[in-house]
Amino acid sequence: MKAVFIVLFFTLSVQAQQHIAVDLLGSGSLKINGKTNINSFECTFDSSRLTRSNKISLKPKGDRIEVKNAQLRLNHKNFDCGHRRINNDFDALIKSEEYPDIYIELLEIFNVKNSEASVKVKINIAGKSKNYTFPIEICNPETTEFQGKWVLNIKDFDLTPPKKVFGIIVIDEEIEIDFLLKTAISTG
Repeated sequence: MKAVFIVLFFTLSVQAQQHIAVDLLGSGSLKINGKTNINSFECTFDSSRLTRSNKISLKPKGDRIEVKNAQLRLNHKNFDCGHRRINNDFDALIKSEEYPDIYIELLEIFNVKNSEASVKVKINIAGKSKNYTFPIEICNPETTEFQGKWVLNIKDFDLTPPKKVFGIIVIDEEIEIDFLLKTAISTG
């Protein structure tokens, strides 16, 4: 198994398109953390549902790496917010009846330094897409573990935060996405 930074630097140095196979291992985590005016909540995705292989293309462009075919599909049924009512509120918020999946697509990797890098991702929630850039940490190069978090505003996706108990309890517009992805990478 190759360390991810070796694959990334190899790709940059040869300046040619490289294909790699990525297996997402089910032992990672993906959490959505939010707050209300009186409490906080956490919705955890069943990471065993991320297990699958993709043939991903990496293409160097200067000091950046363009990534193709690196998309995660997160079905709303695989989120657990700890209570049935909160799960129902989460489903209503993301309009899961009409849009059952959230998509996260890795578009670009840049600023690769030691155990850190920056990534650009495209998020699609409820049929609306927005790009985000944030830092990631390469936690364990031997097993290629990636960790990161970023904050997004649900209004970016034309979502309205629900109000509970006749408007007394209000959910904040900003939520935090916190993840740890464990992968197995091989060149192809």
